[in-house]
Amino acid sequence: MAPACIRAVLQAIFLAIFFLIGAKRTLAYQASMRFDYEVTTSKTTDLTTGSVSESRLASFDQLYTFDISRAIYPHLMFDGGATFIRNMDKNEPGGGPSATSTSDSIRPYAQLSLDARPFVASLQFTENRTKTGYSGSPSSTVVQDSYLANFQWTPYGLPPLQLSYDKYHTYDPAHVQTDIVNDTLSFSTFYNLLPNLHLGYQGSYGIFTNNLSQVTNKDLSNAVQAGFSTHGSRSHMNVAFGASTDRLTTETTVQSSGLVYFRVIPLDAYSLGPDTVPATATIFQQSAYDTQNENQGLIDGNTSAAAVSKNGGTINIGTGGNPSPNGSLVYSYHMGIEFQNNPAANSFFVYVNDPNSQNLGDIQNFFPDSAFSWAVYTSSDGRTWVPVTLAAQVSYQTIDPFGHPASGFEIDLPAGISAGWVQIVVSPLSNQAVIGVPQQLKTDLATISVTEVSVFDRRPVQQVQSVTQNSSAQFMSIGYSRIILQNPDLVFSAYYTANSGGTSRFMAGYLASIGLNLQQTFKLSKTLTGTASFYTQEGRNEKSGATGISLVYNTGLTWVPLPTLRSSVVYTGTSTFSKGPFSQANSVFLDNTAQLYHGINVYLNGGSNFPVGASPSYLYSVGAGITPYHTVNLSLGYSENIQQNGYSTKTDNVSITYSPFSNLFVSSSVSQVIASTATNTTTGYNIGWSPLQGGILQLSFGYNQTNGYGTNESKERSISTGMSLRITPTAFLDASYTLFRNEYPALINYSDSLFVEFRKQL
Repeated sequence: MAPACIRAVLQAIFLAIFFLIGAKRTLAYQASMRFDYEVTTSKTTDLTTGSVSESRLASFDQLYTFDISRAIYPHLMFDGGATFIRNMDKNEPGGGPSATSTSDSIRPYAQLSLDARPFVASLQFTENRTKTGYSGSPSSTVVQDSYLANFQWTPYGLPPLQLSYDKYHTYDPAHVQTDIVNDTLSFSTFYNLLPNLHLGYQGSYGIFTNNLSQVTNKDLSNAVQAGFSTHGSRSHMNVAFGASTDRLTTETTVQSSGLVYFRVIPLDAYSLGPDTVPATATIFQQSAYDTQNENQGLIDGNTSAAAVSKNGGTINIGTGGNPSPNGSLVYSYHMGIEFQNNPAANSFFVYVNDPNSQNLGDIQNFFPDSAFSWAVYTSSDGRTWVPVTLAAQVSYQTIDPFGHPASGFEIDLPAGISAGWVQIVVSPLSNQAVIGVPQQLKTDLATISVTEVSVFDRRPVQQVQSVTQNSSAQFMSIGYSRIILQNPDLVFSAYYTANSGGTSRFMAGYLASIGLNLQQTFKLSKTLTGTASFYTQEGRNEKSGATGISLVYNTGLTWVPLPTLRSSVVYTGTSTFSKGPFSQANSVFLDNTAQLYHGINVYLNGGSNFPVGASPSYLYSVGAGITPYHTVNLSLGYSENIQQNGYSTKTDNVSITYSPFSNLFVSSSVSQVIASTATNTTTGYNIGWSPLQGGILQLSFGYNQTNGYGTNESKERSISTGMSLRITPTAFLDASYTLFRNEYPALINYSDSLFVEFRKQL
């Protein structure tokens, strides 16, 4: 879209505003602006060579927003507006030429919404035009035009219908680097034929066109499903089944050049980390099918939300994901991808998302691709791994293989692979890597979450003329449960599920279970209560080949002799009898809390996991909270964690807060973390004061020092001052100044950072 088109869009918005105002209708609007300025100077001395390097980095960011909203008619709403963002960074390295980078983004949009039930519809146009420039290099511009249309019809007593059309066009103005069009038409309906019978259909037709390589993908998908359920006073039954088909046709022009990406669908995904285990000693060494490490979020198609495993772990490749303060220890995250067969693959795209920033492109400005360490391994059984040679340095990308604006890393394999298991290992950023960058960028780079891993078989376009891929999948599940006894509660349950389909990312095969669940809560005395439960399950998992009987049992006691004293202990165990070796896992945890006196609270917690045939792990903590006077709070704590792999961590902390007035507080804290190979001690002092009534002006001062011993030998100190001023109810000014001094075995770094932000709501 040419600049003239942007002007036409803006003119249309302002004409609409003029029309709405001229019609003497109430117009809702809001506007805001924000200015950020930050300058960081840094001086680093290499103690090995004696060389000294200095740098200065200044950044100035601007944000302007304008939004309008008006109900044109009782059921017709107009929304429109625009956002303008400008980022400018100037890097002046000592002894070298300065470099300036700029980024300008304008995002106008307009939307019409109709809500006249049973009809609901909307039309929306959005353009996102981003222009980036670097010193000594020509600027580049990427544009994405979005056209969205939705229609819903919800007639009374009839199936609701939903129809949507999406069109995304990503290109550069000259149409020489990127020119990709995505069109998708979707249709769905769901209907309750009977009170307990549910039917549904969902279909879509998409066309992906790369106008530069002359590659077109046409994807036709259909899915039907049905479900039946009954509920009684003592029983419950549900039945569900469905089927889906997918037809993907890839058409190319032989005379064109470029690459064609064929999507490879994984069966399952796992993740673990961070740890210091060498990359060749893998995450699946102990159990190839460890469901606690399963992470379907890596392959669920959601590229915006962080992928979370069943045990709650995420993959943070930012500085916050590296437990080693100065990078002396190499920590790694592991991402395991499992396939149903041994498909050919030669390219991976690892999507990442920064929840603190809208512009992860800062990685390109300040860090080489080598700032992140990557490795790839393959396996035929998930236990024995072989390293794979990468085609080149893993590169950071801002556009994914589908032409969508995205943040991620592309991993290319020169010879390709054909294996049932692939493991991607990545080491997060170290704190040393961010020395000298703006403080705001340090904050942004603390959390960089992996959201998705896409797998491709990438081929030269000359090898592909017209290829059609057909796939189908079916599923069925039956569940039944019945209450046999009450008090104690005894429940019989049966479950069966089956899946089939060559490209299903879930289990292929079936899983059946039948069991009894016994649970009872009993009161032994006025102060002592107990619980107990027992559950059995028998079945076969076609995916892993595992078959057998599992027994899950737990019991607990809770003792409350006084309102201020509470103690509980819980025991949980699992025993599995299968064709393979017998396995058993047990755990015991104790939790104690007490209020000794008014303002004095103590706690003591501890527990252990002790699986049969493996080393146990232990965790315990003790601490107290003391409030000798309403203006003083004291906190004490100590904990120790001993893992099965022999690593142990001891943590102790002391903190005190004094607040003699409502507008003044002083705090101090000392904490120590003792790991197997390193120790870190952190001391901090902070003061906050609001001298004016109503908190109009807030002042702060802080001092922090971290000393590392052992393999983390270091000394990091910082002094910071800050101010926050509310100029008017809608205008704010924030400013901070920080001094840093970091000493490591091989270098010393001095740096200071000034940050000023002004924001105004119009």
